[in-house]
Amino acid sequence: MIKFTNQFILIGYKGVRLCIRCYRLLLRVLRRLDLMLGKFSPLAPLLDRFPIPRGMGYFLPEKLSLADFFGMLEQRNVRYLVLRWHEKFPENPQDGDIDLLIHDDDINLLQGLFTARITAVAFDIYTASAQYGFTYKNLPYYPPHLAYELLAARQCTPAGIFVPSPRHYFLSLAYHTLYHKMDEALFTGQSNGRHENSKYVAKLKELAASAGFNGEINFPALDGFLFKNGWRPPFDTLRKLLAESPRTGITAPCLNRVITPDLLVFVVRQAAAQRGHIEAIGEKIKRLPLEIFTIAEIGEANRQLIKESIRGGEWGSEDFPYNYPGGLPVMLIVAIDHAPVPVSETHKKRYPFVNNAHTLLKHQIRQDLNDDKRCGQWTNTVHCSDDVYEALDYLAIACPAQVPELLRQYPEFTPYWQALQAFGGSVSGPKPVLTASETP
Repeated sequence: MIKFTNQFILIGYKGVRLCIRCYRLLLRVLRRLDLMLGKFSPLAPLLDRFPIPRGMGYFLPEKLSLADFFGMLEQRNVRYLVLRWHEKFPENPQDGDIDLLIHDDDINLLQGLFTARITAVAFDIYTASAQYGFTYKNLPYYPPHLAYELLAARQCTPAGIFVPSPRHYFLSLAYHTLYHKMDEALFTGQSNGRHENSKYVAKLKELAASAGFNGEINFPALDGFLFKNGWRPPFDTLRKLLAESPRTGITAPCLNRVITPDLLVFVVRQAAAQRGHIEAIGEKIKRLPLEIFTIAEIGEANRQLIKESIRGGEWGSEDFPYNYPGGLPVMLIVAIDHAPVPVSETHKKRYPFVNNAHTLLKHQIRQDLNDDKRCGQWTNTVHCSDDVYEALDYLAIACPAQVPELLRQYPEFTPYWQALQAFGGSVSGPKPVLTASETP
């Protein structure tokens, strides 16, 4: 009965999603018509009352000044900050969108402050832990622990606007310039006109002293500085960001084929331990033609370190029907796959870094463990590395002492490990030393 009810709920959810897509399409059409009709558009009062779907674009109502807007944020006790280009606020807003970082618990306090109309002042809104609709290309804008660090260290300007501290302004702007914008000025010589005229380069030079940076404003120097200060994104996140900007010429290690043997790392989460599902997960993994290399428990004191180094630091909800809590990682199951299976073209489009279909076992495990639970009781119990590079990265972060033994037993993985080291991912820095019990 529960399984039937869950299927009925999923069908209903798909219907709701279809309605939302239709509404978003309608809103786009009405926005364009409103722009074409100009100042006296009869659609204006209607659009002012329209709810705005998440991620659809947020605009300041024409009747509300920017100063009044930030005053209302203060009145509502919204924990926010303007990420950059705030120096002339509120009298002279920047060209382009205003980027706001909002504390997750305060996102609902923004209701009623925006209009669905396209106006002169637009906002991009991001939440600290990447809630649905408030992400950057479906990734956290900053790793959540860094986003919360930004919010905790924010400062108020004389105009009453919250902004990053000078040090965090440099770090967050360098992160944005390197990994979001991939500004081509950072890949040219200092004498190049593109470098000299870049507003990002100019601002980073201005802020460099406040962060203790005294190197050249270019990709290698800034990337190394961010890495040393804990501001470089984890390997799995950085690889996705680089894939979005191939023009830079910097590519992360990536496979486009199945390898034999393959390496899989399953990350078991707190929800599995709390519900007694760890043994069941292990049994489901063993049903595949996999050889268990090691099982490592993650000590409670080290879970936060692992969390910040994998999945971009984002361990919250995922797309429905898996938008339910899973908790921090508690165990790693490292397996050797001697008979990998290529993924279908459909799955490849959704998971571009996945080549081995056995990686997607995580979805079946989640579904099997939730089949006898009502949808409100579902949990996300397991995550899995996308490919051998992610698997090696996860292993190096959680169980660094196991990497030499893995390479000794399976020298086939050595070239991939060397490529990962050459790329300078998280494996090139200090690792958390876990007090983990490991079972071969």
